[in-house]
Order: sequence, then C-alpha cells, then structure tokens
Amino acid sequence: MDNRERQTEDTRESVWSILSRWKTAYFTLFAIQNIAGIALLCWYEIALRTTDSTAETALAIAKGIGLIGAGSATTAITLIETARSIMVIAASLEAWLKRREEARIERRVAEATERVTDQVTTQVTEQVTEQVTTQVHRAWSEWNQRRMEAEANGESFDESPPDFSQTGPTDAGQSSTLHNNT
Repeated sequence: MDNRERQTEDTRESVWSILSRWKTAYFTLFAIQNIAGIALLCWYEIALRTTDSTAETALAIAKGIGLIGAGSATTAITLIETARSIMVIAASLEAWLKRREEARIERRVAEATERVTDQVTTQVTEQVTEQVTTQVHRAWSEWNQRRMEAEANGESFDESPPDFSQTGPTDAGQSSTLHNNT
C-alpha cells in the first residue's frame, strides 16, 4: 500500500496545509481572486496610467501579479480556514448542547424516579403501619379476652402479655413482634 492509498480526507496538502476535502474550494476561490485581481491590475496599468512606457507598464504588471498571487493565496486560505473553524465550532457547540440536554433529561428522570420512590415508600409505610397496628391491637385484644375469660371462670391466668420487642421475622415469615409469648 503506497502513501496515496493511505491518505484520507483529513490529510493536508503541502505548503498551504489545506485539508484535502477543502482543496477544491480553496483553489476555486484562489483562482477567482487571482484572475479578477490580475484583470483589474492590467486594466489599471494599461487604461489609467497612460504616462508610463510599455516597459514600465509591463514591469508594474509583473510586480503586481506577484503581490496579487500572494494576496489571493492568503485571502483564500484565511477564508477557507475561517469557514472550517466556524464549522468545527458549530459542531462542538452542537455536541455541548446535546450533552447539556442529555444531562438535563437524566436529572429530570432521576428527580421523577425519586419522587415516585418516595411516594411508593410512603404508601408502603402507611399500609404496613396500618397492618401492624391492627395486628398489635388484635394480639392485645385476644390476650385480654383470654385473661377476662379466665377471671370470669375463676381460673388463674399466668400468660404474659404480648411481647413486641423482637424485630426479626419468624419461621413463618411474619414479624415476631406480632406474636405473644405463650
């Protein structure tokens, strides 16, 4: 594989260091400026400076052509590089705006998820609290019912009241705080 096959659109051309994909635009701009400049110079030197001799006119045109060529080359590369830079800046700005929008969306999703999580947590806590309260009341009511029946029958009642100090689940998967010590 030789060098020409390895070149991409991002390779640069010789002295002017022009990107390959911009070469046509550069040389088109250069040619238009150069031809227009030389035509204007010739018109000026031939038509308006009539007091010069033919040699002086030819020498002035030759000097001017060199200056016009350098000016055209400089102007063309400046305009092409400015256009390329504007495109690079626009692409960078677009990427930055896209990252900013994605970050905003991620932040809003996180906030919405947090709100939903908080709502669900609140609902579950309320339901569990209600269920536990109901079960605690039921355990106390049942214990008190047994105590009152024992008193009414004249029997001794030595069952300890429900103990809700343990917090781990029982073998049945229920909270052990809901069982009394019988």
